[in-house]
Amino acid sequence: MSVLGLLPVEGVFFALDQPILCQQLTLNNPKGYTFSGARRLHLSDGKPLHHFSAILSHVEFCVIEEKAAVRIPDCIPWAEACLLGCGVMTGYGAIRNVAVVRSGDSVGVLRCRAVGLNVVKSAQVAGASQVIGIDPTLSRRQRALSFGATHVFTPEEALNAIRELTDGRGVDHLIEAAGVRNTLQTA
Repeated sequence: MSVLGLLPVEGVFFALDQPILCQQLTLNNPKGYTFSGARRLHLSDGKPLHHFSAILSHVEFCVIEEKAAVRIPDCIPWAEACLLGCGVMTGYGAIRNVAVVRSGDSVGVLRCRAVGLNVVKSAQVAGASQVIGIDPTLSRRQRALSFGATHVFTPEEALNAIRELTDGRGVDHLIEAAGVRNTLQTA
């Protein structure tokens, strides 16, 4: 990933064209606060009701900050708009904007959950010749195949298998899609 530059926005720094890398989000999300660090909701006894994923999700109604809201145009049906969640857009963005996968490239995907599956699908759509899903869980590897992976392996199998598939050179792009320490080290 290349950082194009840093811009100050209300005392917050983020990587240009990649606002998800914002300091504010990484500071407040684990605490259950909103993007700005606020706690907007409280239980009847006054204790704070923590937010999930810096806004609120998996609920019918939520209070979010204006800068976190994106208006859905009337021409997009709700049934289609719901597919544009963070897993889809993050997976697509990793392939399209960060890795810039081109037709014929090979792509390895470490962890095949929400983001990883959408990395797999986006790599397939981009024309990758090899899309290799790597996950310890059999059902996730099987799902990766249904999303367009050409090959799937456990983490233990992956290194030797990838070397064999690529004549020893490795994949053109390796996307770590879990954000956990051991998969980052594997990458």
